[in-house]
Amino acid sequence: MDYQLKFKESASRYQPGTLNTVAIYALNAALKFFKQFGYDEIEKQVISNSKYFIKKLSELGYDSPLNNLNDKYLAGIVSVVGDKAGEIFSHLYQKKILCSERSGYLRFSPHFYNTINEIDKVVAELKIISNLSPGKS
Repeated sequence: MDYQLKFKESASRYQPGTLNTVAIYALNAALKFFKQFGYDEIEKQVISNSKYFIKKLSELGYDSPLNNLNDKYLAGIVSVVGDKAGEIFSHLYQKKILCSERSGYLRFSPHFYNTINEIDKVVAELKIISNLSPGKS
């Protein structure tokens, strides 16, 4: 038996030999789940959650590059500038509030399944740690 591996010279060497059937079935199930709600309704809820979140953050003094944007430019991502974004991120993480800190921005991802109460919980935590001084953009 010849067990010598001979790799193709082109990018096709990275083509998998077997499809990821588990992931394909999971994607199919997720798409069916989303279809039950209706893609347009999901989009409306995502935009509504984002707008509400941006408004509440702005009331706390957190500036977002998304303030005053037309709905067609919004998505399920809300970013705000924070002078101490790393410290704020750590505090939120300890409270099991998921977000990310990227280059001085806090990035949140409200989706259609998030509730106003969940968004208000994040805003309440940010209000508690407001002594960490939100930044201005």
